[in-house]
Amino acid sequence: MPEQPKIQFTPAQAAAIKARGGSLLVSAAAGSGKTRVLVERVVGLITDPEHPADADTLLIMTFTNAAAAKLRADITARLAQEVRAHPGNTNLRRQQLLLQRASIGTVDAFCLHFVQQHFAMLDVPPDFTTAEEADLARIEQETLAATLETAYQDADFRAFADLYDRGRTDSTAGDAVLDLYHFTRALPHPAASLAAFAEMWQQEAPPQQTEWGRELLGIALARAQGVKALLDSGAAIAARDEKADAAYTAVMLDDAARVENLCYHLKQGDWDKCLSALELALSGWRAGGAHQGRQGRKPVRRRCVRAARPRKKSSLKACAGMHCSARLRNLPLTAAALRRWWQPLCG
Repeated sequence: MPEQPKIQFTPAQAAAIKARGGSLLVSAAAGSGKTRVLVERVVGLITDPEHPADADTLLIMTFTNAAAAKLRADITARLAQEVRAHPGNTNLRRQQLLLQRASIGTVDAFCLHFVQQHFAMLDVPPDFTTAEEADLARIEQETLAATLETAYQDADFRAFADLYDRGRTDSTAGDAVLDLYHFTRALPHPAASLAAFAEMWQQEAPPQQTEWGRELLGIALARAQGVKALLDSGAAIAARDEKADAAYTAVMLDDAARVENLCYHLKQGDWDKCLSALELALSGWRAGGAHQGRQGRKPVRRRCVRAARPRKKSSLKACAGMHCSARLRNLPLTAAALRRWWQPLCG
């Protein structure tokens, strides 16, 4: 079998292969040779002239079974090259045998093997089985339903759910609970992180003086400025058509002025004035003036909102998040306004 050409590694790759005695993080783009560097590093550890490691003492974890199988095959092939290059080295042949017992697999596979080996110390039945994805999803939903049933006894949670779902369903509030659960599971200390998050909302201070209040004001300002830009754009488009100009331009500019007033108060950061400006904008909303013939009106309305449609969903979603955050003082400064403004435009 002809020998494969020797791979030339970059200085950074060579440094990663030869590094010893500490933690090492390798970060690189897809296709840049990370797997090849790992294979060479593993073989280098096994064949190290001063402190060689036995192959079955290595722990190599990947995210998928396919990646683990390919990695094992690549290490086996690379070690076979070393055996052919040094046919008299009995240790290399021994490492080929030990490699079959090496822990090369997914994180899940390693954890399963660990529990199987130490079930007595972990107080786990020896005949335990692992749950399938469908079973885990069912258990998660059942647990969520039981959790929500208990949570609805709390007035604050009922207010939270009403802000999310307007009292129609608890699916969105439940999804929010699951999202938070999945997020905190990835943190080193979930319980402590949740406590820190909760503490941020329990400050006895005006909203604009809290971290979350300033954050919401910033989000509200960005959304309101987006609405202002859409109204200005719609008015400009309507002005190009005589009938649309008479029906919509003045109305859109009037609404844009009210939104601009809201933007001004959002920049100033006075919470009560922001709420008043929002109420003023909502109370001043009215549908565009009508002119005879629906066929002449709808194409213009479609043109006026064509640019708005791609951003409608994301903006409403962001404002909905603000709406739930403010269970005590109507924190969503633009959620209701956006719904009112976009429904007539996109009707």
